[in-house]
Amino acid sequence: MAIDIHNHLHFPFGEPYTLEPERLIGPGVLRRVCLLSVGNVWTSYTQNEDETILRLARTYEGFFVPFAHLDFTRQPESVDDLHRRGFAGLKAIFPPFAYDDERCFPFYERAERHRMPILFHLGGSGYFPPEEVTLPARRFASKHMLLITIDLVAKLFPRLPIIGGHFGGGRDDYERAIYTARGHPNVYLETSCSSVERGEAQLIKDALELLGPDKILYGSDSRLDGPVTKVAFWQQRLAETGAGPAAVEKILWANAEELIGASGFDPGRIVLAEQ
Repeated sequence: MAIDIHNHLHFPFGEPYTLEPERLIGPGVLRRVCLLSVGNVWTSYTQNEDETILRLARTYEGFFVPFAHLDFTRQPESVDDLHRRGFAGLKAIFPPFAYDDERCFPFYERAERHRMPILFHLGGSGYFPPEEVTLPARRFASKHMLLITIDLVAKLFPRLPIIGGHFGGGRDDYERAIYTARGHPNVYLETSCSSVERGEAQLIKDALELLGPDKILYGSDSRLDGPVTKVAFWQQRLAETGAGPAAVEKILWANAEELIGASGFDPGRIVLAEQ
C-alpha cells in the first residue's frame, strides 16, 4: 500500500473533477492520501477548500491527511490557527513574492515550531485565463516558485520539513533538485508530474544512487483513478532500477508516514468551523 503525498480536492482543467473518496479508498491500494489546498483560487470551485479538506479528513478518519493553503497575504499567526485546527501540513503555491523573501520567514518559523511539513510547488505555473482564477496575473509568476528559492529556506529553518513538489520542477532542475535534497537534511522530493515520472527508468536509478530512497516520496497530483494506478507504475519503475523491497517501501509510503507522524497529526483533534 502507498501514501500519495500530493493530491488535490479539485481539478478545474480538462474535465473538471472534484475528488470522489471511494475511488481512492475502494481498491485498497492507498493507505493515505494527503489533500493539498490551494485556497479559493479557481472560480469554478466556490467552497472553502481548506474547510472541505478538513471535513473529509475528519469523516474518513486516518485516510485523508489535510494540508492547508499557506497564504502569505494573511498574518503569520494564521499558521498557529491551522495547526490548532488539526492540519498536518501546508501547501505553498502562487505566492505574492518568492519563497525565500523575508516576508515569508515568520510563516516558516511557526510551521517549523509545529513540525508542519510544507509542500512547495516548484516550477512553472502556466497560463490561466483571467475568468478562471480569482488572483491577479502577477500571482502566477513562475520566478517566485523556482527550486533555488527553497535553498535559503532550508538553511534558515533546518527543522522545517520541506517537500519539493514535482521533483524540483522541470527536467532542467532534475540534478539541482537531487543535490539540494542531498545537501539539506530537511529537504525531500516528490515524484508527481516530474522528469522522473515522465522520463526513462535511468533517471530514477540515478536519483536513487545519488540521493538514496530516504528523501523520495510518492506523489500523483492526479485525478480519477490516477493515484491508484500510478502506484503500479512506480512499483514497476522501481523494479526496473533494481531497487530492493526496503527502498520501494520507503518511497511508496514509509518516508511520508514518518513526516506525517512527526507532525503529530491526529484526526481526532480536528476542529471544524462550527465547533
